[in-house]
Amino acid sequence: MSAKVTSLRAPDELTTRVVNLVRAGQATTRRELMRVTGLGRTAVEDRVDQAILAGILADDEYAGSTGGRPSRRLRFRGDRGRIHAVDIGGAHISMAITDLSSRVLGRRTVASDLRIGPEATLTVVRDSLASLAAELGDPRDPWAVVVGFPGPVDADRRRSLTSALDMPGWLEFDIPGWFAGYTAVPVWVENDLNLLARQVWEHSPQDADHSDMFLVKVSNGIGMAMLSGGRVHRGRFGRAGGIGHSVVVTGENAAPCICGQTGCLETVAAGWGLVRDATEAARDGQTRALSARLAEAGRLTVQDVIEGAREFDPVSVALLQRSASKLGEALANFATGFDPGIVYLCGVLPDVGDYYQATVRRALLQRSFQASATSVKVLHHPIAADEGVSAAAGLALQELFRADDSALWFERATTAAPTSAA
Repeated sequence: MSAKVTSLRAPDELTTRVVNLVRAGQATTRRELMRVTGLGRTAVEDRVDQAILAGILADDEYAGSTGGRPSRRLRFRGDRGRIHAVDIGGAHISMAITDLSSRVLGRRTVASDLRIGPEATLTVVRDSLASLAAELGDPRDPWAVVVGFPGPVDADRRRSLTSALDMPGWLEFDIPGWFAGYTAVPVWVENDLNLLARQVWEHSPQDADHSDMFLVKVSNGIGMAMLSGGRVHRGRFGRAGGIGHSVVVTGENAAPCICGQTGCLETVAAGWGLVRDATEAARDGQTRALSARLAEAGRLTVQDVIEGAREFDPVSVALLQRSASKLGEALANFATGFDPGIVYLCGVLPDVGDYYQATVRRALLQRSFQASATSVKVLHHPIAADEGVSAAAGLALQELFRADDSALWFERATTAAPTSAA
């Protein structure tokens, strides 16, 4: 480190840019930083020295020489802090503790029932994360907490906007405000599909198709994230992408929805809607396979419908076909106005097989403006085990290392308990 720098000062945007270039592996020597940033040697040395003094960068081994004095490589100190990442689902809550390089250090999954309300649910999250940190022998406060939430979130990424009847108490609930009673670290909340869509985009070819895309999850409920120009389209109040509660059935055939409306897409295409109709068919004796499953277990699940379809049970096959067809019709309305290049389908129903995607695409083509619909790709995206918490951790790193004058990384680096240099 240069002997000139002996005290820390608040970093400017160029210091954060230097840190991010090293963090991303795009420039890992002082020479490379000079070339990429256009800064002179003194300016680069000064900002590198500040980052080393803050404990976020470290000198590493010497790089191979291309003539002249060899340059030492710089290493981003991912060990310097921890991120607590949470992915809240309707049936399970996945949690992970990662380092600043997104490496998962420990994980935990617990059953969830969002009907118990936000305080009880978040208490489970808080206690589970504390227990996991203790198991890892690392009780320090994290640098940040990010919660992926299964519903709309306001533009400030603080409050849940869901008014679903099966999630009482969550409407306008201030999740970071609740955590503030237990920790002073930054807490961000984001819709789980917005997090996932951003992660899918970051790991996809940066082409025109992926620049404007939909990611639709069809499981017990239905949700959608929309990316425009590679950025999440949130809408004015954070409710963009609410395809599950777009009305697709009217009149006497419109069934009541958990949102309080009737005829929503979820009533005919989501897992809970399929289970409702499958149960009715089983009780009426219309399906021997589902009747047997109902008699054995006392209730049906969406997995029962999927297994029934795999066994060619006519009722189960018809329900899955209806789900895919109605989803395609609803997507056609969104696609005609938004004009995406790619529609990714994920969740337990798209996981069934290629015919689900094919049915969605066929219905989308039939109901869309043909000039745009014929070129849209409908693809399956299987969700990896850690993908939800990994996406949550990615948002934390994006916010902590944002290249502006907030420099949250510097605040956390200079106030959090240190670790030994690895």
